[in-house]
Amino acid sequence: MEDEELKASGPPWWKPQPLTYVMWLLVAWCGLLGWLGLHIQITGSDAAGNGMATGLTNMVAGLALIITSVIAAAYLLVR
Repeated sequence: MEDEELKASGPPWWKPQPLTYVMWLLVAWCGLLGWLGLHIQITGSDAAGNGMATGLTNMVAGLALIITSVIAAAYLLVR
């Protein structure tokens, strides 16, 4: 009787689900792209335009990293 209850309860709480590995892969990929995005410097002939383009690129990369970290933390804590 106890064996049937253990089988029905699912895997142990400490064993990660396959989707957890996919989530960690997504976090690593977004982290890599965000790090690259934060270290890009746009150069050209227009100094003001270069500064604005570099700032916009850094802003988008930073926001993407923040959003990814919030979603990943929520998923990993709720699972």
